[in-house]
Amino acid sequence: RNQDGSMQAGAHLKGMFHRLCKLLSLKVKPVIVFDGVMPALKRKTNEARRKLQSRSKGMITKLAEQLLRNKIKAHSLAVQDAKKEREAAARDDAENGKQKAPLDFSNPHNTSASNPPKSSGPSKPPHASSEAGPSQPSG
Repeated sequence: RNQDGSMQAGAHLKGMFHRLCKLLSLKVKPVIVFDGVMPALKRKTNEARRKLQSRSKGMITKLAEQLLRNKIKAHSLAVQDAKKEREAAARDDAENGKQKAPLDFSNPHNTSASNPPKSSGPSKPPHASSEAGPSQPSG
């Protein structure tokens, strides 16, 4: 209570705090047990927090969906632009009489499509030498 005798806001917390300080000064380790019904103010606060949380989850879900839609739309536009560029390049090449050389996938080490490597017969891999030692040229 105040000096004039009226009830003070938070008096129960102040009293509990002073009691805890007294126990701690006497080297006593206090154990606090909360049992009973939740106070009305705390209940209202928790309900308000739950409502806010559920609203926030809904907003987050909507925002995530919108971001995904935007990402998909941007990707599809990029694909369409690339397709149009390829078609325009093909038209330009056709109009100018240019044709791309066919790619040769038979030799993956060949970087030139117009100059295939010349084969001079079967060749041995470097590790396939005979066990008798280095080979001597005959001749």
